[in-house]
Amino acid sequence: MLVIISDLHLGDGTCGKPLDPSAFRLFETRLRNLAYNASWRADGKYRPLKEINILWLGDILDPIHSTRWLDTKYGKDNYTRPWTDSSAPNFIEKVKEITHEILKNNRHAINAIYNITQNNAIMLPPAIADGQPDPTSKEKIAVKVNIYYMVGNHDWLYHLTGEAFDEIRQEIIESFGLANDNSPFPHNLEEAPKLAKLLDQYKVYARHGDIFSPFTYNKEKGRNASTLSDAFSLEVVSRFPFEVEKEFGDNPILENLHYLSNVRPLLAGPIWAISQITSDSLSLSEQKEIRRLWDKTIKDFFILQKKYFPTSFLSQGLSETLFFLLINFPFSTYTNLALWAYRHFWKDGGYSLLKYALEEEAFLEKKANYIVYGHFHDYEIAPLDLKSAENQLYFNSGTWRAYNDLARYNPNAKHFIAYDMLTYLTFYKEDQREGRHFETWTGASQ
Repeated sequence: MLVIISDLHLGDGTCGKPLDPSAFRLFETRLRNLAYNASWRADGKYRPLKEINILWLGDILDPIHSTRWLDTKYGKDNYTRPWTDSSAPNFIEKVKEITHEILKNNRHAINAIYNITQNNAIMLPPAIADGQPDPTSKEKIAVKVNIYYMVGNHDWLYHLTGEAFDEIRQEIIESFGLANDNSPFPHNLEEAPKLAKLLDQYKVYARHGDIFSPFTYNKEKGRNASTLSDAFSLEVVSRFPFEVEKEFGDNPILENLHYLSNVRPLLAGPIWAISQITSDSLSLSEQKEIRRLWDKTIKDFFILQKKYFPTSFLSQGLSETLFFLLINFPFSTYTNLALWAYRHFWKDGGYSLLKYALEEEAFLEKKANYIVYGHFHDYEIAPLDLKSAENQLYFNSGTWRAYNDLARYNPNAKHFIAYDMLTYLTFYKEDQREGRHFETWTGASQ
């Protein structure tokens, strides 16, 4: 049995709202049920599973969304960010520090996952002679659980080479009980032949999906290079709430700005932020000061963009136009622009990577029945083709994430509803699960 999960975005507590710890306890219970059900075979008999394989398909830990990067200033000798020299001691120490804090801040997740991988949490009753389970047996069969970590665009730092990064990865491996060794966590299956061979048994080809956008992946430099997505996530989404908090302290309205990374859909981010900033509980002088902080944040971001992420002449022209709009127009104009973009570009619930699945070699050459991506957080299943009487399908593995979601009835009202999302995909091989091929589960709680 193969289970695929992506986009947990476990953070160090400085940005965003974490997922409720109960999600990991729920997953342990569901994994136990999945293992039992998968032990029923196509011939109608019960034969306990020996092994479960879990694939973490990128953006599991999120060292990018951390205000701990912001303790050094642009232009100083010790300036350290994801886009500076990854071999520098300051860079290595920063990744080590943030990773350690992520593991510390998510002890509930670590305990649950470690219990699954190392403490025989998944136990099944033995089978008796007639192919039935023996529920009265005091002896239980432990199912081995292997978890494999692949990286995406928020945890690509664990793809970097070098002894220092091997040590950082080793801490992650030991904390969760992963099946990886401490060499760079793979970004694609071509880097991990053994993992690719394992997924072949389930007729699955999987990747995170970040490669399909120049915002999140640099085709020329590869996955060991930072992208504009890092700069925006850190210097705008993380930095703006950080600067506001330094100026205003523990204002409950402004604390909500830290949840900006939890807003869905993505195009609703500006609407969420502006709804907090223009709250009636803030005076006009406070709103004016926040606007000053916003303008400074945007100016600093575009300075960084020009230096570290130069673009084509056309793209730079568009960037400069956007920069002009962001610092010269009132917040109400931002809201109207964001609402316009939401209505025109967020059709049918979101953006899909489906078209790229149709171009995958594994699909075109009929090597895989199932193409799986993560990255965009929206669970999706779509038929691709019929392969010799076998279906080929595309899946997006969704997310485990706390959301503030824009109400669809009247977006102009800027109403957001908070809930937690949880999605996983399950694939079977041979005669498992009475001969079924896959199951998916996605749910929400509030």
